[in-house]
Amino acid sequence: MLSPNQEIKLFAGGTQAFAFAHGRWRILDPAAKFAVWEAAVANPRLARVLFQTALDLAEGRQGGLFVVVANPCDAIGRLIAEHDVLANDNACGPPPELTPGDPLAKRALHYLSRGRDVIDLDPPVLEALAGLDGALATDRAGRLLAFGAILRHDAASLPGPITAEGARTTAALVASRFGPVLKVSEDGVVSCFLKGARVWDL
Repeated sequence: MLSPNQEIKLFAGGTQAFAFAHGRWRILDPAAKFAVWEAAVANPRLARVLFQTALDLAEGRQGGLFVVVANPCDAIGRLIAEHDVLANDNACGPPPELTPGDPLAKRALHYLSRGRDVIDLDPPVLEALAGLDGALATDRAGRLLAFGAILRHDAASLPGPITAEGARTTAALVASRFGPVLKVSEDGVVSCFLKGARVWDL
């Protein structure tokens, strides 16, 4: 099959097995790659929702970054800026407030998204939030912690060739030290990062 993005897709047994794009073939094996992601997230419903949203973004050639934070108290302030956190009812300190300079649209989205569970969000809403610049972060239960968050990191602590790959890859590598990460690139590739390393590309 030839996609609207000029990508050749080959299917076998009802699933996509190969893709040809940017001058090279890729073996996809989505079932095995999802199994790795699902085991890392340790919440099958959350893993499936985030994985499907990542695939939808990739199909639309839209970038995104999903972070499933293992310990929110450890990540807030170190990885996620306090003003990006939607709600802070997990004993990590006082509830954060948006700064006065934040756009009204962002303030309204923060208000409407507080206390929401990613698993229960309508797929188009989740896809829209995930497609914003920055990362979408949840805890392991699926509670939405932040979206459009510019992650804090120290790129100097990463190897030189990795930091040259791009800001989203660098953010994914650093964020994966706080929990499993899915990165969606604008060329349609979905990548999984665990414990500071890229473990697969799809």
